[in-house]
Amino acid sequence: RISDTGKYVCKARNVYGERQSQGAILTVLVSPHLVSSSGPTKADEGSTIELVCRVGGDPQPEVFWRRLHPKGELPLGRMALEERSQVLRIHHVSPEDTGVYSCHAENPVGYVAANITINVLSRPLIKVTPLDARVGIYGTAAFECLTTGSPPPTTYWTHEGSGLLMGRGQSGTDGRISVNEHNTLTISNVKQWDQGYYVCSAVGVSGSAFARAHLEVQDMSDMPPPIIAIGPLNQTLPLGTEGEMPCEAWGTPEPQVQWQRGRENIRTGGRFTITPLGTLRIIGLKMTDTDTYTCTAKSETGETTWTTSISIEKPTNPNIAFFKMPDEGTLPDPPSQVEVFSINTTVVTLGWHRGRPGLSSVLGYTVQYWSPELRGPWVTAKTQQTDRALTLAVKDLQPNTRYIFVVRARNSHGVSKPSARTHTLRTLAEGVGQIIPLQEIRSQLSQKSIRLTGVEPITATSIQVSWQLLVDASMLEGVYIRYRPLVYQTNTIPGILSVETIRLHTTRGPPPASHILTG
Repeated sequence: RISDTGKYVCKARNVYGERQSQGAILTVLVSPHLVSSSGPTKADEGSTIELVCRVGGDPQPEVFWRRLHPKGELPLGRMALEERSQVLRIHHVSPEDTGVYSCHAENPVGYVAANITINVLSRPLIKVTPLDARVGIYGTAAFECLTTGSPPPTTYWTHEGSGLLMGRGQSGTDGRISVNEHNTLTISNVKQWDQGYYVCSAVGVSGSAFARAHLEVQDMSDMPPPIIAIGPLNQTLPLGTEGEMPCEAWGTPEPQVQWQRGRENIRTGGRFTITPLGTLRIIGLKMTDTDTYTCTAKSETGETTWTTSISIEKPTNPNIAFFKMPDEGTLPDPPSQVEVFSINTTVVTLGWHRGRPGLSSVLGYTVQYWSPELRGPWVTAKTQQTDRALTLAVKDLQPNTRYIFVVRARNSHGVSKPSARTHTLRTLAEGVGQIIPLQEIRSQLSQKSIRLTGVEPITATSIQVSWQLLVDASMLEGVYIRYRPLVYQTNTIPGILSVETIRLHTTRGPPPASHILTG
């Protein structure tokens, strides 16, 4: 016992006297033992955690720390040892710090160890966001959405306005819509009612994240004719050289390219060839090749034409300024992220981001549109400059009519390929005079628009959920409440989320701020 510690002497006594030995000191050593230690520890990403391992013993044990699982080095640059190494602090923790840490205390008598589990929580993030898709009816659309977070978040897909709710490994009743184990949403045999926004949500204990993508479903009658991405310019070329006239066409279904000289179709062979991308190539140019040439891109949705001319001159003629079709690299890149800023009955305002200018400065932008109601070819729009850079107001449109828009940049060498098409949008009907500030609405709704303020039990089988709107209620149609049970019955599939939709504008007066969930 510790109380036995002390100095001991041996005494001997007889009739002649007594003797005493020199003193001997007894030291009782105590094996290391735990006085207190941290339990399982949770911390938010970026915070500081404190691991405590207070030990006793005699002599005072030395304390060592190590990472058990997964095995690895301690973060020396972010850690500090205090109180004779009995307290370990780790600063700016990250999910990589999650694991099991061991406190090991030893002295000459023995040792003791304790394990402490750390779980670093991080907000869900969406690493790969879904992209907008445009498919023909009966086609297939796929949306990728990869998420991260610690612990891994629960992910699910919703279709705005329909109440569809689907998680990993689930599929719809008709089998057309499914989500695989990688959280890719696939919609096959696409129907018209599948059109709309699809939202990928990731929900974790530290927060949530979401991303959305738009699916546009096009009936054949709603699909625009092919658009010629790169068409030929008028050229003046030397006799005996080679001439090229590009005609790269885009469209769904894939268009076929045909060439005419004057009014006659060009047959390939000899000096005339047409490449897979639609470029007409003529070798050994003759004076008789001077003419107009027309490229036609055709598909089931219609056709688009582009007419050009070439003039063949003797190379020794000093009065001729020869001009050859410039290389594609000299042209500007198409604008990106074309957005609709506002719509009224006859005007749509578009904005975009500029691309690479090419070999000369961008001189301006051209807008083309196509209407499912008006049909016909792609039309070069009448536009008006606005007070904002990289925006144009498209004028003289028809009220209550659907349109699709593309934008091209132009420099001194020519025009760019078209931008990605906008979604199909409709101008306002006559009598609806206000301009809809779409950009403002999107900007506000991209931020937090609602706050959960309370969850209160009402009865044994019902609770009341309360919220506060953080944006103008007129911008919202309704509220989704998604919930899952924590106590599972035998007939319940663990982890399945339920959803209820609350409409905000079904009655006069202020919108509801609470809802009772039953069952």
